[in-house]
Amino acid sequence: MWGLTEHLLAAAVDALNIANWQRANAGKKAPSPRPKPIPRPGVKTEEKRFGQGAIPIRDFNSWWENG
Repeated sequence: MWGLTEHLLAAAVDALNIANWQRANAGKKAPSPRPKPIPRPGVKTEEKRFGQGAIPIRDFNSWWENG
């Protein structure tokens, strides 16, 4: 887990990234995508994940043939 120092550094980096993004896109009709924050431990992301992990090798052939 992160301590206070790591959380503060991540917050500072996120703030700098947003500030640079705002200045880089000033006056643009089609701004670049907003920067993503640094992932924090223990916080779930909105990214979709597919699958549940590896399947045992003994089950692979039937999965592949029926897939």
